[in-house]
Amino acid sequence: MAISEKFRARLSDLTADAVLERQMKKSELPKQMGIDYSSFVNALGYGIVPTPRIAMRIADYFGCSLSYLLGESDDEYFSASKQSATFSLRIRSLCEEKQVSPAQVCKDCNIYRGYLARWLKNDYIPSWEYLELLADYFGVSTDYLLGRTDDKT
Repeated sequence: MAISEKFRARLSDLTADAVLERQMKKSELPKQMGIDYSSFVNALGYGIVPTPRIAMRIADYFGCSLSYLLGESDDEYFSASKQSATFSLRIRSLCEEKQVSPAQVCKDCNIYRGYLARWLKNDYIPSWEYLELLADYFGVSTDYLLGRTDDKT
């Protein structure tokens, strides 16, 4: 479980703005985001970085990139994907573009082949560590990998 002060501070700022703009209680936000209350409290109070799936819901709610939400970037610009794309589809497409097989990706990134097979078959979303590793390998953002944007960077 990762803890990030930058993430906590960014989420705190975004939450304060949302509460003012939407004239709602802070306690109503998790339901609006579609996340459980404890994940929200842990993130806001302690900077505990949630799973990628929960972070995606928070970022979607605020209309920002994951890197902005996590405090890794100060660039507020985010262009949501116009087409629905899944992690599985993006990985397959990137393998084709780079002309590598999933097995080669696993070898190059030192990822157990069973993990990638499961991610591709069942459309699971990997942990942050694997997402960042794959994003670096393909030269794309985690938002692109997860199908949140069509902008690769």
